[in-house]
Amino acid sequence: MDIKRFSLREQVYDGIKNKILNKEYKIGEYLNIQELTRELSVSNTPVREALSALVSDGLVDVSDNYKYKVVNLNEKEIIDLNQTILILILGALDYIKREDKFKLLENMLENSLANYKKDKDKNELFDYQFVRLSTDFDRQFVLATNNKFLIQEFDNLMNLFVLTSVYNKKEYRDIHVKEHYQMLESIRETNIDKTKNILKNHFSKNLSDMDY
Repeated sequence: MDIKRFSLREQVYDGIKNKILNKEYKIGEYLNIQELTRELSVSNTPVREALSALVSDGLVDVSDNYKYKVVNLNEKEIIDLNQTILILILGALDYIKREDKFKLLENMLENSLANYKKDKDKNELFDYQFVRLSTDFDRQFVLATNNKFLIQEFDNLMNLFVLTSVYNKKEYRDIHVKEHYQMLESIRETNIDKTKNILKNHFSKNLSDMDY
């Protein structure tokens, strides 16, 4: 990989992050600084800086002796992560009901689903591109509140949530798309209870089906 832009740290960060989210670096895999410097044709400094940023993002763990590896969440941590995302979205939905922002949310969800249609036939796998589009749909609930603190909390979890999601079985792809269309329809009906039930099912994963 050639690093050509001015900010080496940002380029190295993007390169490593994309490889993690595309499963080129597997969860739990150690990241050797010397190997990364050779692969990226850069010095140690931007690699270390990028790895530190990825630690802050939650995508990489570092040990006391400065050994880096892609994070490897256990079952409870994945469940807790999904439930935290769900809680944030349910809270956003209550706000949307209180402020009567259903029409705004409906338009935002429609626009997000339009991106599905563009990507629909490109890849049948539950890959990074699909997960990015899927989580963008979920994010619309939070964006519709226009609450910068809520949005910040949601976005702080996104990298980790995307990482766990790319390991879903490909069968989840059609299920997630179907659930998103069901959510849109329930928002059109301004049926908040129905929307909440779909969301709760949406964020309940059978972890034995995860492709780790």
